[in-house]
Amino acid sequence: MNWVHLAAVAAAAAVLATYTDWLLAGDWVQKRLGDQQIWRDRSILVAAASTALPFITCVGFALLAHKLEIFGLHNSLKLGFAIWVVGPLPLIISNALFLKMSRSFAALHAASWLVKLMIVAVVAGKYVH
Repeated sequence: MNWVHLAAVAAAAAVLATYTDWLLAGDWVQKRLGDQQIWRDRSILVAAASTALPFITCVGFALLAHKLEIFGLHNSLKLGFAIWVVGPLPLIISNALFLKMSRSFAALHAASWLVKLMIVAVVAGKYVH
């Protein structure tokens, strides 16, 4: 896999994932469901850093799929689901148990991670060879 191809896969998936994060776990949800005690003050630096994080996730996923030789949509989706079950899901559940986080927000946050990983799985499954 060349670096240009990897960058294109990561950029495409990350742009879509950023909108998913905003819809399912970001500003839109914060205004409707968020407990104000768990949210930090917003600043441009925090917003820029949080916008860059989906790119890291997408690059990491594409590199992992390539390194493990996981090709095709079906296998890529299975990898994305496995990553979700091993990583974000237990962390979000643990955070919801110990932090002042509503169940609905925790569920949307977990769904956001699943959708993000499925988006990158679809893009990587189609274009990582």
